[in-house]
Amino acid sequence: MYILMKKLFLTLSVSILFTQITSAQQWRPSYKDSLQKASDGMYDKGSAYFIIVDAFKDGILKPGTPFEFSYEDSIVRFSDAKLSEKMQQEYAAKFRAFLIEQYEPANIKASWRSDSVSTMQIFDTNSRLWGPTMKENRELMGTHAK
Repeated sequence: MYILMKKLFLTLSVSILFTQITSAQQWRPSYKDSLQKASDGMYDKGSAYFIIVDAFKDGILKPGTPFEFSYEDSIVRFSDAKLSEKMQQEYAAKFRAFLIEQYEPANIKASWRSDSVSTMQIFDTNSRLWGPTMKENRELMGTHAK
């Protein structure tokens, strides 16, 4: 009887674990889709923080942890993360295209530090991640792109 109970317990445990792993794999694509939509929304609105959301989506940064971002001379850096050459080119090209769309010089230097960003901030369109936009920052500082 004891051996039967052990086998039953082991079978149930493995079954529950397998179900949880399968469920997590099914949720991940929709979460990535949601992050992509948030990134696209920020990009379209003119918020440069879209690049941070992209880094969360790609697993470069983790929500709730401190990070640094910098862009200089067409090189993108996220904290101590090592980007593959392909990712480096993709991120730099997207950020450069964003700067040009925002009437900023493509050779601008940009950097941010944060103690953390939560997923709640990513999806809250009233959070600091969604604004002010680069254009609004220029207007607040009284500068205009040429």
